[in-house]
Amino acid sequence: MRKTLNKISDKQHKEVLNALYDTAENLSSSPQSVKTFIDDVLTEGEKIIIGRRILIAKLTLAGLSQPEISERLQGVSPNTFGRIYKWLDGQFPGYETALKQTKKEEKVRADKRRKLRREYVQPFSFEDLRRRYPLHFLLFNIADELFKK
Repeated sequence: MRKTLNKISDKQHKEVLNALYDTAENLSSSPQSVKTFIDDVLTEGEKIIIGRRILIAKLTLAGLSQPEISERLQGVSPNTFGRIYKWLDGQFPGYETALKQTKKEEKVRADKRRKLRREYVQPFSFEDLRRRYPLHFLLFNIADELFKK
């Protein structure tokens, strides 16, 4: 059922895209309904391609370079980077809108990670060993908790 773009008339092209856009707009705001729609409509390959583009954009926004991203994702075409840079430069405003929510969620996760960071402890010190092997030092840890209270 594959149709190439050059075999479709402009009128039919617009009609097909409008059908897709209208269906996507009518989805409820439930994440499960969006997930079900994507699973039903897209093939596994299409989902991977779109997901990789979104992931590349997120990694680019996080400050990773092209070689780092390409190594992490096992080879990314320079054309893909070019397309994504156009998205990020604002030439495709729909992508920026879609990423706003994920940026907020990433910021919340980053704040939580910062709170969970531990202060520096000298490697192989007593404190480091207690932290890495809590069950070996269970009695010490219980005693410390009791004395803190």
